[in-house]
Amino acid sequence: MIEILLIIILLVCLSILRVVKAPTTTKKDVKEVILIQERLKDFVHQRCEIVLQEPSWMIDIAYSTIGVIQDYDDEWLMIVIQKSKKEIKKVIRISQIKDIKEIKEK
Repeated sequence: MIEILLIIILLVCLSILRVVKAPTTTKKDVKEVILIQERLKDFVHQRCEIVLQEPSWMIDIAYSTIGVIQDYDDEWLMIVIQKSKKEIKKVIRISQIKDIKEIKEK
């Protein structure tokens, strides 16, 4: 009997945790993503610095990275980064981007 009660309590706690952890999008977030998408049109095939809202260790970008924007769609951005003699392609979610800065070639 106690085991069943513990299982029910565990399931209720897990469902509450899932609701609490669910990301909520606000109008401000949507506007920022739309602004970034509009700015991306000007930066395709140009060398830029991409600044993220928070560190993304999964794709090995702490706060910002410099590279050439290859392509983008409604949700993702592909950037080519030059590391020593290798070109590395990274895919970044547009909603994670805080700012895009053009880097002038000398």
